[in-house]
Amino acid sequence: MSEDLKKVFKSQNLGFDDIQVDFDAEKIYIYELPNGVVTENTRNIDERYLKDARNIVRRHLPSKYRLTPQTELIFENVDDFKRLVIKFESAESKRIDDTHNRNGDYLIPLMKGVNWDISKEPHALITGVSGSGKSMFINYLFKCFKEKDAHIYTIDPKFADLYVISQKHLAPSQYATEKEDVIALLEHLNEILDFRQKLLSSNYDELGMDAYKAKMTPIVLFYDELAAFVMNLTNKAEKTRYDGLIKNLILKG
Repeated sequence: MSEDLKKVFKSQNLGFDDIQVDFDAEKIYIYELPNGVVTENTRNIDERYLKDARNIVRRHLPSKYRLTPQTELIFENVDDFKRLVIKFESAESKRIDDTHNRNGDYLIPLMKGVNWDISKEPHALITGVSGSGKSMFINYLFKCFKEKDAHIYTIDPKFADLYVISQKHLAPSQYATEKEDVIALLEHLNEILDFRQKLLSSNYDELGMDAYKAKMTPIVLFYDELAAFVMNLTNKAEKTRYDGLIKNLILKG
């Protein structure tokens, strides 16, 4: 492939000293001409050069590979040689299916080779503009935790998608929308948290013991539109109570 690229680069007057393809690193290296070397009608490396070079590389990559997005020039210096880097990756789909979610672990599959380990990162924040897929992602996570037999609770003050899912799959005591119900639900979860901590401390002498090492079933709270709910808390005492409950879950959970 390197020799094919060299021939096409020469025919397009794209200047280079050498071109190397590294399939292990999934990178193509285009070495600049030595300093002081100027060839008539030969183009030096710039943004337009990169665009044309990527188009050439795209046509010559084997079908099982594809270029990764790249709009800026990426250079490396190796043994006093400066080289442009063009990255590519396997074209194999990274989509996952139900078989990737196992019931006996704390891993949530996000795509092939990428898992969310809730035993190490117990909290997640999902953000994005309207239409970016937040609700679809929440639906997927809900399904994954349900398949793990997790105890699921939800808060959706806007009566949106999460509320609809909750009505279908959860008991009324497991989801909340109104202000009083939300605070009551958070109080309930804090009570469970305190109970589990006492259970761990009284039954295990091992240092560093936690709910995951004890193989406890996950307890998951899905909270959609958190900012919208907080804006409705106009009573100071109510807001103080709410802040204490949610912070305790975040810090201890």
